[in-house]
Amino acid sequence: KATVSVLYWKQHVVKMPSTASSGSPGHIESLEITDFKSYKGTHYIGPFRDFTCIIGPNGSGKSNIMDSISFVLGIKTVNMRAANLKDLVYSVETGAAKKATVKLFFAVSGSKKIVFQRTVTTAGVTEYSVDAKVVSWPKYEETLREYNILAETRNCLIFQGEVESMAHKSPKEITEMIETVAGSAELKKEYEKKRKEYQDASDVLRQTSRNKHRTGIEKNTLKLHKEEAQRYHTLMKDLSLLKVEHAMLQFYNIETGIVASKKFMSVAKTGVMNSDKAFGEVESSAKEVKQRIATLHGEHLKHHKLDKDYTQQLMVKKRISAEKDAESKMMQLKVSKLQTQLKSAKEEGEKASERLKSLETDLKEQEVIMTAHEKKWKEEDKQGALSETDIAEFKKLRSIAQEETSGLTQELKQHERNLEHARHQKASYEEVKRDNEKRLHAAHEKIITFKKKEDEATGQGGAAKEQKEEWNSELMQVKGLIQRQKEELQKKEQQLKQVTDEVASIRSDRDESKSSLRMKQALEDMMELYSGVKGRLCDLITIPNKKHRVAVTVALGRHMEAIVTDNDRTAHECVQYLKDQRIGTLSFIPLPSVRGKEVTDQHRVLGGTATPVADCITCESWLDPAIKYAIGQTILVDDLKEGQQVAWEKSSRHKVVTLDGTVLQKNGVMTGGAASIENRARKFDEKLLEGKKEKRDRLAIEVRSLHTDILRADEKERDLSAQVDAQKQKEVFYKTDIQQWSSKRKELEDELKRLKAEEKDTFGPKLEALEKEIQSLEKQVDKIQGKITVEESKIFGAFGERVKIRDVRDYERRELNKEKDRAAKRAEVRSVINRLMAQSDFEKRRERPISPAELTAQLKKLEEDTKAKRKDSENRAKEEEELEKRSAKTKEKIESNGKDLRTAETELKKLKKELSMKTADREAALKKQQQLLTLQEKLRSQRNRLRSRCVAEDVDLPNVSLVDLSKRKRKREHTESDLGSNKGGSGKHVEELESTTDAEGFVTVSEVFIEGQPNDEKTTSDLGKQSAKNMTALDFTKMKESLRSAVRKGKESYLEQLTILDHAIEEKLDAIDRLIPNMKIDDKKMKGIEGEMKKTTDNWLDAQEKQKKAHLSFIKVKEKRYARFTRAFEIISNSISAVYQLLTQGTSGDAKGVAFITSDELEEPYLGGTKFSAVPPTKRYREMESLSGGEKTVAALALLFAIHKVCPSPFFVLDEVDAALDKGNVDKVINYVQKTCTNTQFLVISLKDTFYQTASSLVGVHKVRLNHSSAVKTLDLTQYE
Repeated sequence: KATVSVLYWKQHVVKMPSTASSGSPGHIESLEITDFKSYKGTHYIGPFRDFTCIIGPNGSGKSNIMDSISFVLGIKTVNMRAANLKDLVYSVETGAAKKATVKLFFAVSGSKKIVFQRTVTTAGVTEYSVDAKVVSWPKYEETLREYNILAETRNCLIFQGEVESMAHKSPKEITEMIETVAGSAELKKEYEKKRKEYQDASDVLRQTSRNKHRTGIEKNTLKLHKEEAQRYHTLMKDLSLLKVEHAMLQFYNIETGIVASKKFMSVAKTGVMNSDKAFGEVESSAKEVKQRIATLHGEHLKHHKLDKDYTQQLMVKKRISAEKDAESKMMQLKVSKLQTQLKSAKEEGEKASERLKSLETDLKEQEVIMTAHEKKWKEEDKQGALSETDIAEFKKLRSIAQEETSGLTQELKQHERNLEHARHQKASYEEVKRDNEKRLHAAHEKIITFKKKEDEATGQGGAAKEQKEEWNSELMQVKGLIQRQKEELQKKEQQLKQVTDEVASIRSDRDESKSSLRMKQALEDMMELYSGVKGRLCDLITIPNKKHRVAVTVALGRHMEAIVTDNDRTAHECVQYLKDQRIGTLSFIPLPSVRGKEVTDQHRVLGGTATPVADCITCESWLDPAIKYAIGQTILVDDLKEGQQVAWEKSSRHKVVTLDGTVLQKNGVMTGGAASIENRARKFDEKLLEGKKEKRDRLAIEVRSLHTDILRADEKERDLSAQVDAQKQKEVFYKTDIQQWSSKRKELEDELKRLKAEEKDTFGPKLEALEKEIQSLEKQVDKIQGKITVEESKIFGAFGERVKIRDVRDYERRELNKEKDRAAKRAEVRSVINRLMAQSDFEKRRERPISPAELTAQLKKLEEDTKAKRKDSENRAKEEEELEKRSAKTKEKIESNGKDLRTAETELKKLKKELSMKTADREAALKKQQQLLTLQEKLRSQRNRLRSRCVAEDVDLPNVSLVDLSKRKRKREHTESDLGSNKGGSGKHVEELESTTDAEGFVTVSEVFIEGQPNDEKTTSDLGKQSAKNMTALDFTKMKESLRSAVRKGKESYLEQLTILDHAIEEKLDAIDRLIPNMKIDDKKMKGIEGEMKKTTDNWLDAQEKQKKAHLSFIKVKEKRYARFTRAFEIISNSISAVYQLLTQGTSGDAKGVAFITSDELEEPYLGGTKFSAVPPTKRYREMESLSGGEKTVAALALLFAIHKVCPSPFFVLDEVDAALDKGNVDKVINYVQKTCTNTQFLVISLKDTFYQTASSLVGVHKVRLNHSSAVKTLDLTQYE
């Protein structure tokens, strides 16, 4: 197939444009190779697409293309299969070249291109250039780095065989590879150097510290030995005397207790009998009272339920009544408003009727006046009239006069018209002025009325607003109170839930078995009986950090629940108490007796997370001996690896415990994994349980109280809300009235202002102007009239004399004025008539807002509704009154029943109290009797144990034999008796076994002992059978009076004296233990030690400063290296699985594989190995060595691609990576390349058709036999899709 393809490319050479993905940061567009390895001359290879395969027969020179790319990118020669650079030049004998050149055309975004060129001569001299400009290698490398092409890490190249080697790399080699990619390898030498310096400085510091410590110890030891030799003998003598006093004080206290208990025994028996009789009498009386209380309690509950029902019904009815009352008040307000409106409407109607009647009367008067004028004018026309001839002559003369005076007449008419017009305007203005005055007066009266109504509404609205604000303020206070109570309730409920959960958690985690409860009760009893019992060790310490609890629990071990006592004696008494009560076994830690190893500064500077367990605990200082004994020098670390280092790998071994409870012993034994450790650790929480319970009960009471308060406040809030809403409605109602009256008043005030302004600005000036104009026109008219009169008198002179008309003009004017006056009078009357008719029509047509009849109907209906509401309110009031009566009666019954119940309960309480007292007396008497018996046995047992201990410790006690004791007693009682010679006197021996007291009742001699035999379990009869020679007693007459007096004063005085002796003995013992006498000490050796001490201290200070500086320098380099490596590791770890899934998914979307990397060193991962694991699809996990060859190759490819993502280059060149893959795996790799090539350019050298048939373009390589060189052909496969 390869041969056929090559032949095809020889015949079809196609030039293709660059088509690499535009989304990538850059890509290789093409290569130009000149005399490089097997390529003679210049060869143009490309253009390369986003997925290009390079194929050809074996030996044709395919890999030399990758070598050329490696060469131009500055890769080392060893990776290009050449011993040195000159071997890269074409060197066939027939045409050897002198130099080899490779140009790489790199396309960036847009049309920008960069040409990288490298040339090497046969002498091994190489030259770099960028865009035909020669540059140095650092500059050349920097330009490549700008596009994430790294020559040192080869992040864009995978050579032939590198995939197979990757699959076989060890974890350490993978770590080194990641370090190379991450750049942290550059810091390796500096890191090793700084670490070596820090370790050397630390070693020097430790050595100087040991020298300093050793010298100090030697100095102190020499000084102490000298002093101890002088104190040793004195202490031993004092100790012997103190032990005798200590033992005799205890014996005397025990004997005093035995004597006292015998005296109280008979009294206790009598008390038991009396208390049994009194208890029976009180118990029968209590039963009768309980029956009576049960009956009363049932009746009380019944009445309470009735009262609760009545109260709820009454509250509902009162709430409804409040709402209905508010509605009734609103209806009353509406009635008042309607009544006011009705009154206003009636007044307005009456005024309108009066105005209409007045207008009609005025109209009739004007019509009468008009008729009278017409009649009068007819009568005037009949008198003084001219004949027809005279009239004709007059008209003729008038025509002549008109012709003669036409000019003056025209002027006169013009002035008369002007004068008439002015007079008419004046009359109109005067009429309008009179109307305005009337309207001003009416508006002023209405303004006063509206203002009064507005003030009334304002006052009522203000009162309603004040009442609303008062109730609203109270409502806000109630709401605020409810809100605060709800917040407090929520807070308390949350606290209650939290505390309840904590109590439940502590309870669920506790192992409350019968045995543990019995042990707990025994501990409480012992703490009550013996003041020296302090409690369990786990209850006396506190662990501030909870994560340390498991470790501390393991470190304490069996001592965790041990009981701490103040001395050995208290511990022995507690052990005997457990035996007597047959409870079980408990451990005790007597503080003065236990010894433990103390934590030193050396244990606190081990490094890392190591810290002494004792430092993780807080407790009282007096508990330190118990902590030292239980925990000692145990060290706490976080994890097992660090624990192994601290326990076994340091200069000295330590006992170590980890956070998860694993214990590492000094001898190499390691234990852990106990499942019950966590449960045991929870015992630290037991002492919190009681406090949590008390807090829970207190919170529950507070929550119930808050619920009750909120219910009451809610009821009050509803009542106030209803009242506030009613006042709001009133306020809205009054506000509407105020707005209505205010609007009307403002309209009238505006109208009044307009009319006043109109009268002031219009009527006054215009009337004055018209008056002046009329006077001027009248003068002009009179002047012209005079001229016309002169002319007319000339013409009408003869005619006037004949008809007896003195002045024709005056006659004519009279006649004319008469007509004019008549016309004016008619016009005036008609104007008044028209005005009156218009006003009458206006009054008739004027609309009212609502008629009085409608208002009356609305008022009637509203009054009926109000009446119904009132009646309904009265009915509700009756019902409420009835409920209140029932509730009152029920409450009276409850009160009466409650009194009876309280009386009975008081009686029962008294009886119970009396019964409790009788019971307590009876139990106290029994307990007292039993306690006395127990006390006697306990005291005798303590006495025997104490004597045995004294014998074991060689304490020389002052004893007296029974014979001497009998003689002393006979002498004191002045009786004669021969105890030693009477063999049958066993009864007398028994009597004399009792303790002997003096005249004042003070014990002088103890009960006797049988020498050489333990008499713990001997009875009195047994003792009576013994020989008097073997019986001895303690002689207390030889004790110090101060010691006997301390016992007689009481327990506190005795314990105080005993504690003093205990401390004195402990001090002596401690002093003796610390003393190691050595008499071989001289002054010369002491001075030498002091000089050496100063020298070692100076050396230690210098070493400490050097170690600190070295540590800071090392940490800086360590953090820098860690940051670089961790960043690369996280990128690879986050992407390896996704890459492997893509490589194993295949083209059909089947199951995916899983791959991951892990480091075996968490703190400094670059020092350990990095394990790479891969799980192929549908297969279980196996080691990498167990995978098949194809699976290894795919996994290795996934790792290489993931490493590539640390610093992704714009292209990838792969040399026969599919060589070991079958067809299925090849398809999966193809699938990955196709999905990834949109962002990264892939150039793949392959021999498998399955691979290269999916490429976007092919570069075929073949051999040219003539000159033994290689040649290439390029084919674009996209044109055949």
